[in-house]
Amino acid sequence: MNDKLMPGADEPMKRLCQNLRDARLARGDTQSMLAERAGIGRATIERMERGEAGVSIGNLFAAAHALGLSGLIADSVASEKNVLVASHSKLQRARVSMKKRQRDWGADLF
Repeated sequence: MNDKLMPGADEPMKRLCQNLRDARLARGDTQSMLAERAGIGRATIERMERGEAGVSIGNLFAAAHALGLSGLIADSVASEKNVLVASHSKLQRARVSMKKRQRDWGADLF
């Protein structure tokens, strides 16, 4: 199992896991209580709360769902999707502009 995250992914993962831990504590739940409701092991909850990379997205979602926060992950993904779509659109416009310049001025200039 890969125990490292891609560069730049460790901080968002830690924030997500901290949010899940904070929600568990706010409910007054122990790790064992959350693990039982989520259908995963207590050790997995412990690793998740430390932000370890080896915790699957399925287990993160199960814990979030057990805490009534399944929208937390879905909303995060939707937010990232909006950023990616906007970035993709910007890249597409740049490519079209570059092709137009190549066509207008001649490919040998680029």
